[in-house]
Amino acid sequence: MGASEDQISQFAATLGACFDGARLAQLPVEVELDDGTLVEGVVTEPATADTNDEQFDSSGTREYVEIGETLVMTAHVRSYRIIRPS
Repeated sequence: MGASEDQISQFAATLGACFDGARLAQLPVEVELDDGTLVEGVVTEPATADTNDEQFDSSGTREYVEIGETLVMTAHVRSYRIIRPS
């Protein structure tokens, strides 16, 4: 059974909030994409907005986020985590 639209929207909104919090503290994140690719780095720009800007999906999360030097399509993120600084 596939995920509902509500679950997908909640995942996107939670992803955006996580990215914004990590960006403010300059904490690295790691994401796994649908194809298994791992991307690690610091999010370089806000991931959420209160606007109807076309760069954002219906959940208010940016469609693309730069992590380190890699542009990531948020719809392709399978999992994510914040990495604790050592």
